[in-house]
Amino acid sequence: MTKISLNASLSQAAVCVRADILVEQDCSEWRQHVGRMRGGGRRYDGARTIPQCLDYCNANASCVGVDIDVNVIPLRCFILHVDYNENILRNQPGTDNYKLITRCANPPKGLMFFLTLRHIYSTYQ
Repeated sequence: MTKISLNASLSQAAVCVRADILVEQDCSEWRQHVGRMRGGGRRYDGARTIPQCLDYCNANASCVGVDIDVNVIPLRCFILHVDYNENILRNQPGTDNYKLITRCANPPKGLMFFLTLRHIYSTYQ
């Protein structure tokens, strides 16, 4: 597993995404599973980007992870409220699972901009 530290700086925007990455920033940590999903989540229509979906989950005390379907525009964000073992994830091309490992109480300013750049870079590589 590869660790990627996220800092709100443009010099870090060239981060490629791959399966089973541990994504961490100052206070929150996510484990990403590319092309895999848990299923059974509640759809949240307020997210238009991956960072918005992750931010919503981070702010929701009962959220333990998300499934994000990037096959459609805008993407679909499914909020997971029941804890799960990552061994039960199933293959689903175009859908990524993000399991919340450590919740962030106060995300630093600029993080959402950086995550958006990271997503754009990894999507169009």
